[in-house]
Amino acid sequence: GIPTEEDLFASLNCQAGFTCSRSELSQDIKQLYNTGLFESVNAKVLPEKKGKFSVVFDFVEKRYPEIKSFAVEGARVLPKSIVEETNKKLEGYKGQAFTMETMAAIKNVIEGWYQARGFGLSYISHFTGMPTGNVVAHVNEGRTAKVGVVYVDEDGNPTQKKA
Repeated sequence: GIPTEEDLFASLNCQAGFTCSRSELSQDIKQLYNTGLFESVNAKVLPEKKGKFSVVFDFVEKRYPEIKSFAVEGARVLPKSIVEETNKKLEGYKGQAFTMETMAAIKNVIEGWYQARGFGLSYISHFTGMPTGNVVAHVNEGRTAKVGVVYVDEDGNPTQKKA
């Protein structure tokens, strides 16, 4: 799926309030570029007060050709009507490049259907086919085989009794 800003930055070496080397910053730029979401990724190091610096990332979103077709793979529970609904929503993107906005629209319909029905472990893992316009959303439908209940006390420690 599409990572949130929080997801994108969570695993970076350079974090707010911490020191960061040029090598770590270079690794972060490569990591962001390798997500495949951006045409380019750059960073500006700006001087602040008392020998401190801030890092500002500059992204250029990757734009793919207009979407020609859309399909879903890996879904066993998702009804075909939801794929049809997604295709109808995509009609609003005719003549436009396929971007993260388009991916988000797809994700909202499909993952929204799963979430509304309690399938919290089901999500779009990734998209393929963007360069050709024949986009496929690959779905992971998580299944729960067994649920265990552990009672905890007010400190969060396991206990044998209900709190």
